[in-house]
Amino acid sequence: MVGEKVTQKPHQKLPRLPEGTKISKRPLFHDEIPSPYAGKSKQKVVYISMSTPFTSAVKRIEKLLRPIEQRHNQTELSRQKKLKGRRGQYLPPPSPTDIGVEEVVVKATGKAIDNAMQVALFLQSKNDLAIKIRTGSATSIDDITPNEEQENVDDADELPESRLRQISVIEIGVTLKSG
Repeated sequence: MVGEKVTQKPHQKLPRLPEGTKISKRPLFHDEIPSPYAGKSKQKVVYISMSTPFTSAVKRIEKLLRPIEQRHNQTELSRQKKLKGRRGQYLPPPSPTDIGVEEVVVKATGKAIDNAMQVALFLQSKNDLAIKIRTGSATSIDDITPNEEQENVDDADELPESRLRQISVIEIGVTLKSG
């Protein structure tokens, strides 16, 4: 890996639209947001946009982390009760799935990535939280429509109804540190 040259394909721009057309961006689809008290099987997600205030984003994440911590404490308490009831018997340590796997995912796209990173840096400064950052891209659909003023566009036959574009996405996994 050291010394190897990494080459990327050059970014290809989308074709230029004809005069008298405009783009209307469709909203990205989001999964249904489960209750904060839903178990491990449901992913807890916080979506960050450009207009999301910093403090409310942090409070929303902490609110989702509280039940996770309570579930972990309850599991550990029941584990200790079992240990007291069985003196002399070996009880294996808690598995890594007990804590750390259940995470709150912070998602942001485009310009909101900076806001999400600021929230992640703030949460990382807290000693009891672990942060994992995953980056990627998502496909967004844009609809192409003629302007109201100019109904007869020259290339109306060649005008596509929609087009795809790639947008940057960041996912930040916030988990409780074990131990």
